[in-house]
Amino acid sequence: MPDDFDYSVFINQFVDESRDHLKRLNNGLLELEEDPGKEEVLADIVREAHTLKGAARMMGAEEIATVSHKLEDLLSVLKEKRLKLNTQVADVLFESFDSVDSLLKDFAGQNEPSVDISGLVKKLEDLANGGSGKAPQPEKKKPQKPAPKKEQPKATVSGEGPEDTIRVSSVKLDKLANLVSEMVVNRIKMSDREKEIKELIELSKQRAKFWRKFKDDMQKQGLAPDIESGLAMIESSRADLDKQLYMLFRRWREDVSSMEFTVSQLKQEVLEARMLPVSTLFATYHRPVRDLAKQFGKEVDLVIEGGDTELDKMVIEGIHDPLIHIIRNAVDHGIEMPGERKRLDKPHLAKLTLKAYQEGEHVIIEVSDDGAGIDIEKVRQKAVSSGLITKKEIEQMNDINILQLVFKPGFSTSEKLTEISGRGVGMDVVKDKVEELKGIVYLRTEKGKGTAVIMQVPLTMALSRVLFVKAAGQMFGVPTTSVEQILRIKAHDITTIEGKEAFILRGHGVPLIRLGGILGLKDTLLNFEDPTLSVVVINLAENRIGFVVDEVAGEHEVVIKTLGNYLKKVEKISGASILSSGDIVLILNVTDLVASIRGMKSPPVAETGPVQEEISLPILVVDDSLTAREVEKNILSSAGYKVDEAIDGVDALEKMGKKQYSLVVADIQMPRMDGFDLTRRIKKSEKYKDTPVVIVTTLEKEEDKKHGYEVGADAYIVKKAFDQAYLLKVIDQLIG
Repeated sequence: MPDDFDYSVFINQFVDESRDHLKRLNNGLLELEEDPGKEEVLADIVREAHTLKGAARMMGAEEIATVSHKLEDLLSVLKEKRLKLNTQVADVLFESFDSVDSLLKDFAGQNEPSVDISGLVKKLEDLANGGSGKAPQPEKKKPQKPAPKKEQPKATVSGEGPEDTIRVSSVKLDKLANLVSEMVVNRIKMSDREKEIKELIELSKQRAKFWRKFKDDMQKQGLAPDIESGLAMIESSRADLDKQLYMLFRRWREDVSSMEFTVSQLKQEVLEARMLPVSTLFATYHRPVRDLAKQFGKEVDLVIEGGDTELDKMVIEGIHDPLIHIIRNAVDHGIEMPGERKRLDKPHLAKLTLKAYQEGEHVIIEVSDDGAGIDIEKVRQKAVSSGLITKKEIEQMNDINILQLVFKPGFSTSEKLTEISGRGVGMDVVKDKVEELKGIVYLRTEKGKGTAVIMQVPLTMALSRVLFVKAAGQMFGVPTTSVEQILRIKAHDITTIEGKEAFILRGHGVPLIRLGGILGLKDTLLNFEDPTLSVVVINLAENRIGFVVDEVAGEHEVVIKTLGNYLKKVEKISGASILSSGDIVLILNVTDLVASIRGMKSPPVAETGPVQEEISLPILVVDDSLTAREVEKNILSSAGYKVDEAIDGVDALEKMGKKQYSLVVADIQMPRMDGFDLTRRIKKSEKYKDTPVVIVTTLEKEEDKKHGYEVGADAYIVKKAFDQAYLLKVIDQLIG
């Protein structure tokens, strides 16, 4: 082979194949740790090390070749049974695999080696010669010959035969998938044109009827031969035009049908090319689990189920970091120490299960352990003590919603601060990552029996099915993965459950929310002569909510575009799509929608008064309950009012000292200063005495109402019989 032969064209192939060798070496050694008697596995990994050594030498990767050679020597000693595999030997072998991986990264980037292998080589030699492998002596580092710089190929062929496999750049495959997605959108646009062409044909038929009537009327009057001949020519020309138009429509429809089939097949093939079994990801977690268990002095068995479930490559890459974090938390904080497990009569070998299965158009990933479980009472106490939520609010929450607090930034119940902290630390990052993939994440736990973290992610990121709905006169898209049901309900079916407007669905109460109102839009009024409401029922992480919409406009397969870096954090919006008409439709973030209304009372579905025009002076809502404040703020904001909030009477007076308000809505039972005292001070103040005060409280005794009016309240509304429309009516009477 000539000296100037260009090896650089094989860099991609060498790096990819070397990583495959490393993967098999890692998995083989993990298997041997469980059962050192598997001689066929040991023989396989000796061959892997030998093949890696030969390829590295051919490519001039001297340091990789050196480590691989020493690896082969040590593995051969194990194979010949001159040395037994123990934890010390396994640790050195794993260290070698990690070093080769780092050297491969350097080689791929044509950088100088970042790893000094001298100490590692000494360890490998010492163990192979029957030593302890504990006291390596440094030796002079050999320079690695850098590969010649040349543009790296985008694709290389691997395998034994010319038609075996071909390695294609994942970036190229992603671009191809995006192009196919655009073709799907164009196919939908062409299908929409059918209606326009049918209208044109109908117009032609109407013109023909008009022409025949006109011709008959003219002939009845008696026409000269030349005019008669002219009419016949026009009739013949018109008939030919209609025939050609109809034939063109038939051929166009056949072409569209053929194109739809081709695009559908192409889409399926390209998406399947991007699909990978989740085992390609799951299999890489055996090593981290092994290392973490050793670090924390625990014994953990990783069990993988559903590894053949296929998922889009982009989604697999996206869930890697969240899964690593969840697994680390499970090993560190979820699984008990061996002594504790023995005391609890649990198996000494803890079980960590990684499971995947498909449900419709999404895949469920579950990470579950048989550890201590999450102490919900501890979560409740921590949430209140950290100021994340008030004691009053958390008393109204069920266990499912309390567990979701774990995903709040900075939340943790861990009493120790370690590199890998307790459940909750960083779980907000897990939630953000999963939501970037248009997925959701939630928890299930049972104290003393374990915890499961469940992620629901879409099968593919290339195309999404979206339900289009109209709210407040605007079109929005709702991902169908979260839509449980679409139905129409009668206004008289609406009831109130624990202060929330709701309806009964299959024996369960479902909160009812106007979509336009929760999006901050001036919603259209829903007082119809036919009192029937269109409702889209969302089921997200076991939270079911009914959104009232103006209209359901159909379901379509679309390409969802991100809003870019500047707008990526827009609340309640996850992206946008372009309709066949060219209009842009915003796609709603269902997770944000559910989170923003969890535990809140809904704004009124049917309003009895006119929507207020925005007024210059805001209303001050005073309540120590975050939920109550948000409910009242939402109702008033939807009616066009500006709203400020205060957490108690003292806070309210401070705000009123800096700003003028048109009206105050206040609770009674609040810390520092209650609503009675606040109302009394407002009415005794020369500056505020004309400011109306509406008390909204749970206190319903007659003496409480009497006391409220005595201190100066202009209205007294009991929360138990709370009527949003009545509140708006009262405010309109006071300041309208």
